[in-house]
Amino acid sequence: NNRGGFLLVVGITQNAKLLPPELVRIHRLEKEIRMEPPTQLQREEILGALLLSSSSSSMDGEQQQKYQDWVVSLSGPTAGFVAADLKRMLMDAWTSAQAEQQVAAISLTTTTTTTTTASEPQVAQVQMKWKHVEEAARRYVPSQLAQLDVIKTPT
Repeated sequence: NNRGGFLLVVGITQNAKLLPPELVRIHRLEKEIRMEPPTQLQREEILGALLLSSSSSSMDGEQQQKYQDWVVSLSGPTAGFVAADLKRMLMDAWTSAQAEQQVAAISLTTTTTTTTTASEPQVAQVQMKWKHVEEAARRYVPSQLAQLDVIKTPT
């Protein structure tokens, strides 16, 4: 403007090759900052924060150690995952654990005869197991690959 100010424009894209050439010409965008996916150590920190913070107050030392082992085991095979991918993967695992537990509770109530008047089976706190996490990690495609229409082959 005429008062000596400046204009700052920030643009974000997952694929710079799709930007119009008029926009990326020399001197149109002064700076390009690339955000790479987290390293294995950074993924360990993210997974640790996601797994341990969600229920750390109700976990004993053995449970915390089990989750820490999961963090170490998951950090390698999740190369290319960003924090949102890791969170969605763990939510998928938790949802699978919850569904499995609800099915077990329903089948338990239908196989036992009871004289109580409970309208719905009582489901205890969901316990996520390694098999749930492992299955979710196997199924999940990181967002960087999903935008390229990459399909994960079954292992």
